[in-house]
Amino acid sequence: MVAWSGPIVDAHVHWWDVDAHPWYEYIRKVGETTGTDLHSNFLPSDYRRRIVDARVSKVVHVSAVPETRYYVDELRWLDGIVASSGFEVVCVGWRQGFEHSPITSPATSWRVHRSRQSAARPAPIAA
Repeated sequence: MVAWSGPIVDAHVHWWDVDAHPWYEYIRKVGETTGTDLHSNFLPSDYRRRIVDARVSKVVHVSAVPETRYYVDELRWLDGIVASSGFEVVCVGWRQGFEHSPITSPATSWRVHRSRQSAARPAPIAA
């Protein structure tokens, strides 16, 4: 078997700062329930240490906020850390009440593209 040597897209990443943002408080409860240390910061620098030498160049950040009202706050926070992360980042989230709808549904989902070169601009996903 030949090992892959090309660039990698990590299709599901969560970055969070539980010390700074109250919307991640529910993660403490999940950690206590599962017996894990889930309620700790996990930032791009932590992620980079975990991937070691993997050639990850792009990531899809999946929102971990418990309520829709926090999603925009989380995106603003991500704006501040993405530029220095060294990754191209796309963020996806969900809207309360539409958990089983496809992420591409124009009425329920938002796409926010972020990269090292451009600022985030929310835009509805086209059907």
